[in-house]
Amino acid sequence: MFFKQFVMILAILANFSLSIETNPCVYGKIDAILWSSKAKKNTSVTIFSGDNFYEFDFETEILSVGRRIKHIWPEVETPISGASEVNEFKQKTNYEEEIVFYKDPKYWVYPSREEYSEPQTLIRSGIIKFFGDENISHTGLVIKLFSEKPNSIYRVLYTSKNKTPHVCGAVEEKREGKYEIIVGDEKKVPSNESIFKTGCVSFVNAFGPVISAAIRPFQNGRFGVIANDIYLRIIFSKDDRSFEKMKSLRIKDVFKCRKKIILVLEVMVASLSVMLLIVLVYTFLIRPMQKKAETSESKSG
Repeated sequence: MFFKQFVMILAILANFSLSIETNPCVYGKIDAILWSSKAKKNTSVTIFSGDNFYEFDFETEILSVGRRIKHIWPEVETPISGASEVNEFKQKTNYEEEIVFYKDPKYWVYPSREEYSEPQTLIRSGIIKFFGDENISHTGLVIKLFSEKPNSIYRVLYTSKNKTPHVCGAVEEKREGKYEIIVGDEKKVPSNESIFKTGCVSFVNAFGPVISAAIRPFQNGRFGVIANDIYLRIIFSKDDRSFEKMKSLRIKDVFKCRKKIILVLEVMVASLSVMLLIVLVYTFLIRPMQKKAETSESKSG
């Protein structure tokens, strides 16, 4: 009888501790956003925050329960600097086979799927090199395929250099068995494929400060989901030059954060729960085993 109660207590404490670990308000910011064309709803995006990821529907403003990034994409180092679906809008269809995670300067490529219920197999990994910007931090990576050639090395990256949005031409190469994405080097970009960009161009006037972003093409234009330290915004553009703000949410409202004092109390309770768990294990498992061993020794002696 006692054993069942003890197991139940352990399960409750473990579940409570996990809920604190995956509470987005503890970390409190958005590191990256994925907006896959394979999502079940056009208004559903995947938000990455610290060690966890969440599904967020910006139409209904419903946020899913958090899950560990490592449980699905084991090789990825967290917190990440950016994530992106690698896609292009061709002949009224979104072409998308891969997603990319980025932690300056490393990147990891995995298959793009409608759902992620089990650990994914890494396709390739490498290093991103920003031409002439070795000492500048980059976040909010978005990668697009602006080429008619299916096996083209040409890429277009939307990235925030020190929170300033830029769009850059890039190539992905394999050199001596290792992959590299070289960004902003005009000499590297194939002249017959650079139909969009070669070097890096800032468009801060369109977006303002940005930490993470996701851009998705539709038949009538491009929609974007962008985030900074305070806001998550939904934007729209017909021509990639002017952008209309469709919706704006505070990050704390996206995460459904309560007052800071409540969050602090929850963290304290979680810490006390872990301590209580240790005490219970020692009192009812370890200590009785020690006493039993001492009794056996005294009898044999």
